[in-house]
Amino acid sequence: MFRCEGGYSVHLNGHPRRPTVLVVGPLPPPLNGMTVMTAYALAAFENENVPHEHLDSSDHREVGNVGRFDLRNIWLAFQHWIELDLKLRRGRPDLVYLPVAQSTLGFLRDALFFAAASRHSTPVVVHLHGAAFGEFYRRTSPLMRWVVRSCLRNPERVIVLGESLRDVFTGLVEDRDVVVVPNGVPEVPPISDQPHGPRATRIVFLSNLSLGKGYQDVLGAARAVVNRHPDAYFTLAGEWARPRDATRVRNWLKQEGIADRVSIRRPVVGLRKEELLRSADIFVFPPRQLEGQPVVLLEAMSHGLPVITTARGGIRDTVRAGKTAIIVPPGDPEALAEAIDLLITNPDLKHAMGRAGRALYEECFTQSKFQTALGEAVAPRAWARKGAGASSEGIN
Repeated sequence: MFRCEGGYSVHLNGHPRRPTVLVVGPLPPPLNGMTVMTAYALAAFENENVPHEHLDSSDHREVGNVGRFDLRNIWLAFQHWIELDLKLRRGRPDLVYLPVAQSTLGFLRDALFFAAASRHSTPVVVHLHGAAFGEFYRRTSPLMRWVVRSCLRNPERVIVLGESLRDVFTGLVEDRDVVVVPNGVPEVPPISDQPHGPRATRIVFLSNLSLGKGYQDVLGAARAVVNRHPDAYFTLAGEWARPRDATRVRNWLKQEGIADRVSIRRPVVGLRKEELLRSADIFVFPPRQLEGQPVVLLEAMSHGLPVITTARGGIRDTVRAGKTAIIVPPGDPEALAEAIDLLITNPDLKHAMGRAGRALYEECFTQSKFQTALGEAVAPRAWARKGAGASSEGIN
């Protein structure tokens, strides 16, 4: 890795200048994969001593607004495009780091960013935080496919989350330009793998409360599980994709007689999230939609929790079926209930899966490993661009 105590630097016309990376991306709130990983990317560049600046493309409204067509979204897209153009003209960064969307409206916004980078002859490193880009491209209109191909004509590099996602860009980007950088989350102290002793079994779901994330399947499974196990309690924490669903779901819980066994909470962060994960016995995340590499799964494994999930998108690169996780079909609350029942009635299996998940996290998904890998994927590209025809100073 190109790294030194004084950072990256080159001499151009006798004047020292460090190659810089312009990071484009949103920050929380709301909490979702894109906003969280933008924050982690900024921390990675800081930790790896990669000179950078940030263009905040946030829309801090509720998560249900993501991808919605409204006047504010249009205004924000053009506002961020103008800000990017000004930063490229005034700051002359050597590289733009751009997470890309997987929807028509989101990618049209990104197309403005690609156009600004092209106008200033600034290369772009593309980072895909999901797994649905290929599906989006195949299903979109011929005109939109042309837009995508035009934007991806010559990226400096494309970053994906797992080996199974390399082929997402087949036919759009040269294979040699695709690199795998798994996500990583902050490390926590190892969790004791000793049985908790007799007490309630706590099953936790953390994610946005949307159909695609599978929260309704968790509720369906909870109805069956609490009837079999009087000591089982469920907690679902996240932001409602459609706030009007909150009342309907709470009424349903009362009608089913399980409102005292299923708690639905607002999104948890910081110490509240830590406390919730430390108190959990089983983590469930059964998305129906294609996923990249969900941060919540990495957080669950870092806390030594066995996972029940679906093999959607990059999840198959994230867990090890039968070792760290039980894989169930998407949209199948009965199968989810059976998997939960299996772990409740087999505590040795539950604890073995938790230990294996913690070991896999330590091997592949720590924040330090993510920071190093992202720095190696991006910083040398900035150096290579600025290093052409220049001499280096202090490069290891």
